[in-house]
Amino acid sequence: MNEADLEELAMAWFDKLGYQTAYGPDIEPGGSAQERAEYQEVILWNRFESAIERLNPDAPSSVLRDAKRLFRRRLGEDPKLVRTNRIFQEMLTEGIRIEHREGGEARTIAIRLMARDDLELNDWFAVNQVTVHHDRNHRIPDIVVFINGLPISVIELKSFVRDRVTLLDAYKQLETYKKEIPLLFNTNQILVASNGKFSRFGSITSGWDRFMPWRAMDFEFEVETELEFMLNDMFEKEKLVEYIHDFVLFQSKRAGDIKIIAGYHQYHAAKAALQRTSEEVVKNGRGRIGVIWHTQGSGKSLTMTFLAGLIARDNGLQNPTVIIITDRKDLDGQLFQTFDSAKEYLRQEPVQIEDKNDLIAQLSGRKFGGVIFSTIQKFLPKEKEARMELLSDRKNIIIMADEAHRSQYDMLDGFAAHLNDAFPNASFIGFTGTPIAFEDRDTRGVFGDDISIYDLKQSIMDGSTVNIYYDKQVRKLFSSKESAAIDEAFEAAVDGEEMATTERAKRRWSRLEAAFGAEKRLEDIVSHMAPHIESRSESFPQGKSMIVCATRRICVRLHDMLKEINPEWYDERDNEGVMKVIMTGSASDNWQEHIRNSTRRGQLGDRFRDPDDDFRIAIVCDMWLTGFDAPSLTTMYIDKPMKGHGLMQALARVNRAFKDKTGGLVVDYFGLSARIAEAVNLYTASKGRGSIVVDIEEAEILLKECHEVVQNMFHTIDHSEFWVSDPLEKEAIRRKMLNRINSLVARDPEASRRRFGQAMARLNKAWNLAKSSDTARALRDDIKLYQALYGYINQKAPEEQKDPEILDSAIQQILDDTIRPEGLADILEIGNEKSIFDDAFLARVKEIEEKNLAQAALEQLLRGQILILKGKNHVQQRKFSEMLESTLKRYRDGDLEDIQNVIDDLLDLGREMKAANDRGEDLGLTYEELAFYDALEENEVAVRQMGEGKLCEIAKAMTEKVKELWTVDWAYSERKQAQFRIELRDLLEKFGYPPEECEKAVETVLEQAKLNAMSQKSVLT
Repeated sequence: MNEADLEELAMAWFDKLGYQTAYGPDIEPGGSAQERAEYQEVILWNRFESAIERLNPDAPSSVLRDAKRLFRRRLGEDPKLVRTNRIFQEMLTEGIRIEHREGGEARTIAIRLMARDDLELNDWFAVNQVTVHHDRNHRIPDIVVFINGLPISVIELKSFVRDRVTLLDAYKQLETYKKEIPLLFNTNQILVASNGKFSRFGSITSGWDRFMPWRAMDFEFEVETELEFMLNDMFEKEKLVEYIHDFVLFQSKRAGDIKIIAGYHQYHAAKAALQRTSEEVVKNGRGRIGVIWHTQGSGKSLTMTFLAGLIARDNGLQNPTVIIITDRKDLDGQLFQTFDSAKEYLRQEPVQIEDKNDLIAQLSGRKFGGVIFSTIQKFLPKEKEARMELLSDRKNIIIMADEAHRSQYDMLDGFAAHLNDAFPNASFIGFTGTPIAFEDRDTRGVFGDDISIYDLKQSIMDGSTVNIYYDKQVRKLFSSKESAAIDEAFEAAVDGEEMATTERAKRRWSRLEAAFGAEKRLEDIVSHMAPHIESRSESFPQGKSMIVCATRRICVRLHDMLKEINPEWYDERDNEGVMKVIMTGSASDNWQEHIRNSTRRGQLGDRFRDPDDDFRIAIVCDMWLTGFDAPSLTTMYIDKPMKGHGLMQALARVNRAFKDKTGGLVVDYFGLSARIAEAVNLYTASKGRGSIVVDIEEAEILLKECHEVVQNMFHTIDHSEFWVSDPLEKEAIRRKMLNRINSLVARDPEASRRRFGQAMARLNKAWNLAKSSDTARALRDDIKLYQALYGYINQKAPEEQKDPEILDSAIQQILDDTIRPEGLADILEIGNEKSIFDDAFLARVKEIEEKNLAQAALEQLLRGQILILKGKNHVQQRKFSEMLESTLKRYRDGDLEDIQNVIDDLLDLGREMKAANDRGEDLGLTYEELAFYDALEENEVAVRQMGEGKLCEIAKAMTEKVKELWTVDWAYSERKQAQFRIELRDLLEKFGYPPEECEKAVETVLEQAKLNAMSQKSVLT
């Protein structure tokens, strides 16, 4: 099929849609059905004027004459095509406004250009081979589509049988038309380039990278050609009129105005969300509109803008207030800029909240309207521990939460709870660029069901984003044999630390992050990175690079190393220099040169986004990895543990479409390929749809039951008015409740606190499942109080805690001296075990200039030996080094992709240990008792026959028996162990333990008893 055949077919499709069709030469000057007096005329004025009169039957003839004159004049006011097109868009959506005096009164009459309700009042006309002259140029576009005589679309066709690249030829032809016959595009809304099989559309300012397909959200390939679907769907009369009125906006940029028209995913999502909004606002209480998941880089902020415009236009919503919530100041600013530049489309000026007082001034008592931006952190009550004051109980308040999976879950006493208190009848809609599949962070439970899903694969296929290519350049962290030394150092450094502090240190250093900064390893990375950056720059001069490091400290070190190799990249001035570190910090940090306020970071962001600016290498740890768009960013170097949505957010920085950019490149020095594969599967599997984990009604029932259990612990103590009581009354109630907690079990405060802890553990789990429900809202004050009491009884004295920074530094020093990078050659040295306490190591510690730190590190290491020798529960006794050794086996054997699993397994171990400790509290057992319980629980038959309660009794009895029989030499005396076996068999028989399983249980328990005995001896000696 050649171009003429395709053109004829397209005209037949228009005819089938109900358009009048014509052959261009017939309506030209001198044609058989002449409609154009001159070849320069691109508007069919007779059709236009007839339509104006038909659409505005009640307008006086003088008003119609003035409107026609004003229309012609305004289209000729500005020589720039985009500005003229913007003027036309205003007249299209708002009408041609004419002042008219009648009976001594003046009023404004808006003359409509198109009918939206009665579509047949419009004039639908498609013409092929339209010759247009302008100055000395003359061109013949393939098809021009007119509505009421206005050319609203130009379609350029290429051969059906040629290669797909010919679409670019069609685009270039359209660009030529814009330059040589610009008048044809003054009223243009849609440009189409097609070869029949493939079709792309864009606006008059779209680059080729922004020309998009038009599809249904559930489209299937090969059902019909893309041109057929585009014409039958997008150019269907009702949809086309709706689209050009409601899904076209202009933004003012430094480089000039740009015209944005919605992609199919944005159109379908905004339409569906408007329908859900209309359904939710009429309900009583909090509305859950739903969740829109559109993958990063696909224009999520514009989808939000289109939806806000639709909501503002919808008469049924009665001029609602739209509140856009983000959880970060930089995201709030970026999103506000998008909305602010589209204020004509929104028909109102967006407002950005500055502080809490501004929040109250803007929202308290507001009756209607407004597009208001705020970070969720500004929703704080006037007084600590109080509830957020009511700002409005209106139903037509729509709250849009950006990146909804992050901050909208704390419905107890966090920001999200305050937001709900401020607007109890508002309706919530969540927008996210990442899939949603978290048990305790149930986005759908908070916001409602899925509205629209546009995943990564679909985005790449449509050209909304580009492919991401992966280059594995893994630099190993350390050998398996060195793990023993790291283990000893870690356990020593965290001995006696408060749990939260230890977990923070473990996340930052024991999760191998400190290993990333080993000097030799960084040198190895930089030796590859520096020339690679240069090579990428030569192949794509406008391309930018981003380097992602594990810590801010490593960011600075890597910057300095690159600076030594390429000093010309460095300049201390913000407006000069090729390379910058982007991070926040405080006055106490040692890298003040790289710490900037938000204004300076924003200016650097503008430089980095500008493809012509020399700033082309950004070094980051956490900043700019979410919500920061720089389409010219082509290369990302990653040396940091990442996974899931955090990883995909980072990768999405390089997937933005930009000019001739064919794809983004990720260079991985850590070993993320397995995690990338998992994340990509998550981002494409089942289009992100997953079943909701817990039915909300079941969760509410469970929450009521668990709440009742805790509430009954405080019977006769009235605490219903606790949060509104004065300070002295609060303290009196709190003391009564604390006394009750300590006396739940007669004469045993420790057991009493355990019992309360068990009930709170169950209540917290139930809360996490049902926290967005009406039941949760009603119980929130009680649960908040119970959690405060639970936190109080578990609080440690400050003397028992240590400075987290000193702890971090101690572990960093240890790791720096025990970790080295390993390339292939280093594998030969695996057998060379290195001791943390060898003379060389001790010498290096002694040479540390910070003597107090050296002393603290040595002290912690020595105490760590006692910790290692202590008896442990057999479930928890797998040490850090053993877990590391197991998870690194694949790594040591050459499966480099599994290095990320090292991090996850370490975290899993931490979670398992914490869960085991929590389980002891749930069962009402001490640490020693739980160790014996776990030994007994290994026997499944016994568990089934006896149950938890009986096994707990046996474990307690065993603990007492060990204390009774223990002597210093117990663990080494076969005679005493034999005696213990006899005692143990008698004990098990007494409690009715299954006889056939008794011998196995005896041996398992004996091993645990040995560990306990050895621990006792080591402490004493």
